[in-house]
Amino acid sequence: MDRKELVREYAQKNHTRVYQAEEIISNLEDLIIELIKSGETINLRGFCEIGTKKTKDRKGTSPVNSEPIIIKGGRKIYFRPLARLKSAAGSMTS
Repeated sequence: MDRKELVREYAQKNHTRVYQAEEIISNLEDLIIELIKSGETINLRGFCEIGTKKTKDRKGTSPVNSEPIIIKGGRKIYFRPLARLKSAAGSMTS
């Protein structure tokens, strides 16, 4: 499902117009980005957790000349599914 389909589905399920659903989803995206930039962790109880964690410098190999290099650490985003989301995936049939 792409963004357009998600917006239409949201609008239909919530009895709103497509442009209103687009605005709601866009505002939610902006809010999540703002919170992640400020270092906040977002925990939607039972559904998911989104946040950042620090990564350390680590050793690597240059793809150009196969020499050892140091890859600088930084911040990495993570998404952790929680109970409701995990059980939804587990109940899918092949």
